[in-house]
Amino acid sequence: MVIGFIGLGNMASAMVRGIAAAQLEGVTLCGHNPHPEKAKALTESCGLRLCASNAEVLSASDVVVLAVKPQILEGVLAEIAPQAAGRLFLSVAAGKELAWLEARLGHEAIIRAMPNINAVVGASVTGWCANDAADTAQRELAARLLGTFGTAVEVPERFMGIVGAIGGAAPAYKDKTYKMTAADVCAGDDKGKAAEEAKKQSVSLSANYDTGEDWDGMRDLDHNSANVQNCVKAYLDLLLNDLGYAGVRYDMTKGYAGKFTGLYNKAANPTYSVGEYFDGNKTNVINWLNATKVDDKIMSAAFDFPIRYSMRDAANNGNWSKLANGGLATDVVYKRYAVTFLENHDTEKRSDDDQDPIRKDTLAANAYMIAMPGTPCVFYKHWTDCKQDIKNMILVRYIAGIHNESRWSCTENSAKRYVVTTTGKNMKLRAAVGTTANAYTPTDDGWALAAEGYHWRYFLETSLETAWPSLPSGTYYNEPTVTLRAISANADAKIAYTLDGSEPTAKSNVVANGTAITLPEGNITLKVGLLVDGNVSGVETRSYEVKSFKPYPISVYVNTENVGWDHAYFWTWGGDETHGPANKDWPGDKVATATEHNGKKWFAKSFSINTPTDYVSFVFAKDKSTQTADVSNVTATSYF
Repeated sequence: MVIGFIGLGNMASAMVRGIAAAQLEGVTLCGHNPHPEKAKALTESCGLRLCASNAEVLSASDVVVLAVKPQILEGVLAEIAPQAAGRLFLSVAAGKELAWLEARLGHEAIIRAMPNINAVVGASVTGWCANDAADTAQRELAARLLGTFGTAVEVPERFMGIVGAIGGAAPAYKDKTYKMTAADVCAGDDKGKAAEEAKKQSVSLSANYDTGEDWDGMRDLDHNSANVQNCVKAYLDLLLNDLGYAGVRYDMTKGYAGKFTGLYNKAANPTYSVGEYFDGNKTNVINWLNATKVDDKIMSAAFDFPIRYSMRDAANNGNWSKLANGGLATDVVYKRYAVTFLENHDTEKRSDDDQDPIRKDTLAANAYMIAMPGTPCVFYKHWTDCKQDIKNMILVRYIAGIHNESRWSCTENSAKRYVVTTTGKNMKLRAAVGTTANAYTPTDDGWALAAEGYHWRYFLETSLETAWPSLPSGTYYNEPTVTLRAISANADAKIAYTLDGSEPTAKSNVVANGTAITLPEGNITLKVGLLVDGNVSGVETRSYEVKSFKPYPISVYVNTENVGWDHAYFWTWGGDETHGPANKDWPGDKVATATEHNGKKWFAKSFSINTPTDYVSFVFAKDKSTQTADVSNVTATSYF
C-alpha cells in the first residue's frame, strides 16, 4: 500500500515521520513538494520517494494525504479531480468540510482530520471524521495512520471546528479570532518579574493592577480588559454550548475579584457554578460569594473549605466536637451555596507529598458531610475505596430528601461522638459519627437504624415503614452478607424476602429484623418487604452480581535495550497499598538481572493482585533523573 502526500510542509513531515517510525507492514511513502530540497531529509530518514508532480503522487498512491495550505487546496483538487476515482483521500486542511471536499473530488472516500502541532513529537490528539463513502476498512486504516503520531479520535463533523480551535489550527471560533497578548497581563504580575521580561521582549503589560492575590504559577490576567473578558466568555460558550458541559468550576478564585465570576456567569448562564476560594475563614468565603452578585443575586456556589477543615480536625484529632466549628453548610443563609468536600487534588495524600490530608476516619467524615445540607462532592478515591458505605449514605440521604437548604440541629456534641438531625423533604435523618458512634441509639422515640459502618450510623424515622437491605446494588465477591432491617413503628415487624426478583409474600423467606443473609454466586435480584399481620409492604429491590475471587500473581517486564540501560529501577504504588518498593527512597528497587523471553532481555518483578479492585502502578527509571512516564493500573502480567 502506498501513502502519498500532496504537500510536505511541517505537519505532513511530522505525519511522514510518525508513519515511517510505526513500520506498518506493506506501507511505503511518496510525496510531492514544490520545493523538493525541503523534503530531502524525509527521503533519507523515512524512505519517502519524491514525486515530480501531484499527478504522479495520485497515480502511485492508494491513500492520498492532502496537506497543502487551505487557500491553495481548491487549485490542487481541480488538478487531480479527473483521476481521483478509487482512492482514499485524507485531508488535513483546516476549515475544509467534507461536503466542500466532495463537491470537488466527487463522492470518493474522504477522511477529514485535524492534527495539531504536537504531531512533531508524536503526541498529537487528532480529531477525524469520514464521509459516507468511506467503508469500515478505510476508517480503520485512517485511524491507524493518524494514530502513528499521537492519539486519533473519531468525532462527529460538527465538532471538528472545536477540535481545530482547541488545537490552535482553526482560524477562528464562530468566525472570530480570540487571542490574549502581553497587554492582558496585570501590571505588577509576579512581583514585577513579568514586567522585567516584557521589557526584554519589547512588549507592554496592562496598566491595571491585579484585583486579587498574586501567584507566580502563571500569568495574572487583567480581567478589567475587554479582550480578556471576551476570550473567557467565548471559552465558556465553547464549553457549555458546543461541548455540552452543564457547569463551570472556577479555579483559584482568590486570584481575581469575585465580580468577574458574576460577570462571566451572567453571560454564560451555566446550570451550575462553583468557585475554589481556598480559605478556611468562613467570613472570607462569604465575602467572595457576595462579590459575585449581579442584580443583587449571588452568581456561584463555593467549595466549603471552612467545613472541610472542621471535618479534617475532627477526624485527625479524634475530637468530634470540632465539627461544631462548622462552615458554609452550617450557616442558615449560605448553606445553599456550599459545595462540601473532604479531599481534593490539593489536599490529598500523595506518594511524594503529604499535602493536607484527612489521615483517618474518612468514612465517618463522609457520613457527616452526606447527612448535612449543602451539595456534597465525594472525593473519587474515597468512592472507589469505600463504595458500599458511601453508596448507602447517598441512598439514605436520597430517601430522606436531604437537600442544600435542609434544616439541621446538633443532637449531641462530645469529643467521642457528634450527632446531627437533618430534616429532608420526606423525613428526618439522624447521623452519629465518631469513635463511639456505633454504640449510639436515639433516646427519643420514632427512630430505626437504617445503615452503619466504621464509626458512623444513620437512623431514619419509623414512619417510613419500609424494609431496608444494608448492601446497595452492585458487584460483590465471595458470598457477601446483607443485613435486612425494618424501618417501622411496629416493633414486631419481620422481613420477607426473595432472591429471584419475585414479589415477597408471607410465604416467602421470613426472618427477624436485623438478620444477615448470605448472597450466593450469580446474578441476584433481592426483594425485601415488611411483614406485619400477614401483609407485606414497603418493598425495596437491590440487584447484585456476585462473583468469586482469589488472589493471583502477576509479573511486570520492562525491556530497556532501545535506550541502553543495563538495569531498571521499579518505583511502584497503588491498589491495596502493599505494592510499594522495598527501597522507600526514589527511584525504588533496582533490578539488574535480566530474563530472556522471545529473544529479548527483560528486567522483571512479581506482585500479587490481592482484591478485585487491586492494581499496581509503575515508574521505570535508570537513575534518579532518568525515568519513564507513569504506567498505571496494571492488573495482569505485562511487557513494557
